[in-house]
Amino acid sequence: MKIRWAPFKALSAAVLLGVAGILICVLVVLRGPYLGIAFAPTPEGVGVVVASVSPAHPNAERLAAGTVVEAVRTAAGAEVSLTGQTLLPEPDILPYRALGSFFAQQQRLSNALQARELKALAADGQEVVLIKARRGLADIPALFWAHAVYALLALIICCGIWAFRPDQAGPRWLALSAVGYYLMNMAPAVYSSRELALDAGLFSSLSTLNHLGTALHITSLAGMMWFYPVRLKKRVTLNAMLLLVGGLLVLDWLRIGYSAAYTHYLPMALVFLAGVAAAVRQWALTRHRPAERAALLWILLAVFWATATSTSLLIVPVIFGNDQLLPQHLGFAPLLLMYLGLAAGVSRYRLFELESWWHRSWIWAAVGFLVIVTDLFLVLLVGLDHSRGLLLSVLLAGLIYIPLRQWMLARFLARDDPGMTRTLSRLTGGLIGLRTTQQLHDRLLATLSDMFRPLDIRIDAKPTPRIIVEADAQALRLPHPFRGESIVLVNVAGGMRLVSQRDVDGAGIVLDVFRHAADALQAQVLAAAEERERVIGDLHDDLGAKLLTIVHTTGNGDGRELARSALSDLRAIVGQQREPPRRLVTVVDDIRKEFNHRARLAGLTGQLESVGTLRPVSLSGRMANSLASIAREFVTNALKHARATELTLGVASDDEKLKLSLQDNGQGSPVAGWVEGGGSRSIRRRADEMAAELDFASDARSGTRAVLTLFYDRLPPVDTLRPDASADPDGSLRGSPPRGTKS
Repeated sequence: MKIRWAPFKALSAAVLLGVAGILICVLVVLRGPYLGIAFAPTPEGVGVVVASVSPAHPNAERLAAGTVVEAVRTAAGAEVSLTGQTLLPEPDILPYRALGSFFAQQQRLSNALQARELKALAADGQEVVLIKARRGLADIPALFWAHAVYALLALIICCGIWAFRPDQAGPRWLALSAVGYYLMNMAPAVYSSRELALDAGLFSSLSTLNHLGTALHITSLAGMMWFYPVRLKKRVTLNAMLLLVGGLLVLDWLRIGYSAAYTHYLPMALVFLAGVAAAVRQWALTRHRPAERAALLWILLAVFWATATSTSLLIVPVIFGNDQLLPQHLGFAPLLLMYLGLAAGVSRYRLFELESWWHRSWIWAAVGFLVIVTDLFLVLLVGLDHSRGLLLSVLLAGLIYIPLRQWMLARFLARDDPGMTRTLSRLTGGLIGLRTTQQLHDRLLATLSDMFRPLDIRIDAKPTPRIIVEADAQALRLPHPFRGESIVLVNVAGGMRLVSQRDVDGAGIVLDVFRHAADALQAQVLAAAEERERVIGDLHDDLGAKLLTIVHTTGNGDGRELARSALSDLRAIVGQQREPPRRLVTVVDDIRKEFNHRARLAGLTGQLESVGTLRPVSLSGRMANSLASIAREFVTNALKHARATELTLGVASDDEKLKLSLQDNGQGSPVAGWVEGGGSRSIRRRADEMAAELDFASDARSGTRAVLTLFYDRLPPVDTLRPDASADPDGSLRGSPPRGTKS
């Protein structure tokens, strides 16, 4: 049976295991006697020199910096000589035979440190009795914490990726590489923190664990290239590589051969080259896939730059019988940058099909980690001998920490999800006042976001006939209630849990409500259209007939002309309402022709600017006339008020919107001082009807610019255009006013 974990649980488990491993290593380092002395090898390789002594340690008064210590002796007379190899930070550079002697000396020194009395035999013949104390957290060297930070950050990043994509091979291999990186950091963090010696059995086990981590790290990164971004078909090479690495690990553990240079370091260099070969193959396979090629390039820059740097500094010198060029805690730093680079690539290139919402999932891990760290801090504070430490701990816990801790746990880590109940209780009221299907669609997405709190919501053009639980219960696919597409909710409750049957039932209720709301809106629009058609018919039949009678019966020439004008206006209004749909490109072309004609008649220079391609959409006759009327009023305002010599009509279109603009070079004035007239109110009313946006800018130097932005996704279907949006009763504007005083 397949075990499925919510992403938050998987990420939290990784953080807890990582912190637990670091705590175990801390306890190992703190165990045993502490001399408070930092030793360094001598240039001659005989004895060790005192580099520094902790000022707070009693030995600060017994040994001075610069003293050369050649041996240590116990009260029983057991004497152990000290050499340059005693302080080797990484003993696996030695041949296996010399490595056995090294561990034997470490065991003798470890036994001496456990003795009741220990003397340091200086090169000048002086014998100094060393005092042993207990090591504290402040006495742990900085390189230990550097290794710990490297290990934990890499583990969180990679396990965070794997937690959201557990079914993909690429993230699994990446998570394994982070586990290896964790081991290859924490093992040397312990044995590099020793003053003189460590128990030989523990030291040997840590060295083996270091090799295991290195092999797991490099092999997993190479293995990832077999599966990401494209799965390679032939896995014979990968399987052979895994078997070879496993066999060599056994040889290294048993110390069969000459040295780790040939059973460990050289094979790791070859595995790295195998990963390079897989990357070359990936590069060839993605030549016609620009998205995968971009992701691959980012991975190559991050992974192989870091791995090549660390390999050159730490592995290659040992293969040729030399010391490593840098200490391990510095040589491992490029590998941490690699993992940080992969985390950055999630946002930039959607690595492993993740997006920017992935970074928000770290908030949950950070909160849990903060609670754990604070708990540990208080425990350590209580353990202080000073009485004020206990008092401060109680005050912090009772007055600040416990209330804050409970709030954080309830706010961020609570298991109950009140969003569904709260959203359902106020769902119907939130639909009142919606007039278009676009508004209904936006409210649907907002409702789903508030109800399920997903890390991401995607609209998929592929429809689905029913609600489907996907990606091992990490995603919920919903059929759109009134569009031929589907809605995908990714990681509900911020990734803290998996999709449940309760989520499916709640989503079904929401979809039913919005489906009925869409039906009601459609019925309302159709009813409005029928009523509008009835009113238009009455105007045409009744008022038109009466005006025609006036034209033929009145003897007054002015009255007859006025009646003809009114009849012409009536026919134009009726014609607009019954005019068939028009293509947007035709409407814009007519606007350009009218602009050129009016500019020429006014004696002005008219210029046209076009950017992009108009979308192949149709407008209802009413909306087409509204768009043309707004453009006409823009030109009218410029001719009446601007005193311009040049007009520029701009038409810019992209996938989302159309921008219609008019720029003059006349005498502008601050927009705040404009007074609205009838023409401006007409512009505002028509723009509201089309759900468009207006923007005006004006000053004395550059003239005035008027812009209408029409969003394609807000256009109602040509047969369901909503009724007129009337102006406010008092004639006031909603938003920034258009150009100055108008009639």
